[in-house]
Amino acid sequence: MMSNFFKKLLRASYFMSNQQWDISEASFFNLSDAEARSIDPCYRLLMLKFVHVLDNAVYSVEKINGTETLAHIGQFSTDHAMTITRMRPEHGSKFHRPNTLLYNTSARLLYYFNLQASHMAVWCRSFSADANGYAKGDGLGLLLLKRLSDAERDGDRIHYVIRDVLSGHDGNQDKINFVVSSAAEQGRLLENIYSRNNSDTRTISFVEAHGTGTPVGDPSEANCLCRFFNRSNLDPLLLLGSIKSNLGHTEGAAGIASLIKVAMCMYHRGITANMQFTLPNSKVDAQKYSLHILQNFLPFPTLSDNEKIAIGVNSFGMDRTTTSAIIEEY
Repeated sequence: MMSNFFKKLLRASYFMSNQQWDISEASFFNLSDAEARSIDPCYRLLMLKFVHVLDNAVYSVEKINGTETLAHIGQFSTDHAMTITRMRPEHGSKFHRPNTLLYNTSARLLYYFNLQASHMAVWCRSFSADANGYAKGDGLGLLLLKRLSDAERDGDRIHYVIRDVLSGHDGNQDKINFVVSSAAEQGRLLENIYSRNNSDTRTISFVEAHGTGTPVGDPSEANCLCRFFNRSNLDPLLLLGSIKSNLGHTEGAAGIASLIKVAMCMYHRGITANMQFTLPNSKVDAQKYSLHILQNFLPFPTLSDNEKIAIGVNSFGMDRTTTSAIIEEY
C-alpha cells in the first residue's frame, strides 16, 4: 500500500480526463506496445500535442524534420515513475527508466521528430479577497517560436510578437526565505524590461499576472504592478488577471499557459474574465492605482492605425526566478 506520506487531500483541483491521457498513437511514433505502455503519460501527451502545434502553425512533421529547431520544455513533476515502482512494479520493463526521467522529455521530441539543435528540460482565486491558496492543475502547452522576419518570409501563421522577455533573481534581498519573491526584484525587473524597450507603460492594455491565489503572494505582486504602472484616474484602467483562475496552478506549465491565453486574447480581440473572483483583496491598493480585475469578457479598445495592442506577462518560478514579457499583436 502507498504510505500516507505520499497522500495529499485536496478539496478541488483541475485535472485532465483519462480520455486526454490515454492516447494510443503508438504506431504513428514507431513505438512497440511494450515501450508505449512504459512511457510516462506526460511524454505521450507532449508528443501528440507537438504534432497538434505543428498543425496549428500550418507546419508538418515532414517540414520540420532535420531542421535546427530547439526543444525547450519546462516540467515540474510527474507521478508516473512513483506509481509504477510503488504500486505496479510488475509493469516495469527495460523501457521504464529512460521513459520516466524528466530530463529526457525534450530529448524524446528531438529524437522522434529529428530536430537537430540543443534541448533544455527546465526543471484559484487569483487576487480575490477570499483567496486561500492555489489549486493544483494538470497542464501541457507548446509554442512554435520563430524570428518574425523568417515567419513573414515563409508565410507562417503569426499569433503575436514577443517583443522582449527578461528574467532575474533577487538572491536573498528583502526576503524571509528562498521561496518568497521580493517586491523590490519584481519592480527592478519591470523597470529594466520596459526601459530597455522604450515602452510607454500606458500602452499596456492588460497584465497577465502570475496570480497564484495566495493571501501573501497576490497582494505583493498586484501592489508591485500598481506602483510600477502607476495609473491615475485620467489614465486607462490597469486590467489584471491570471489563467490560474481558469485552470488552477499547472506548475511546470503555468508560464506557457499564460502565453497561450494571451494568444487567445489576440485571436478573439478581447480579454477573458478572471474566474472565481468575488471582491478585491483588501491588501491591494486597487482604487488608488485604478486597478481592475475583469469579471466579464472585455473587447480590446479601438486604436489608431499606428497603435498596437500590448500585453504584459508576469511569471515566477518555484525558486523565485522572476520573469516578465512584453507581447504585441501582429
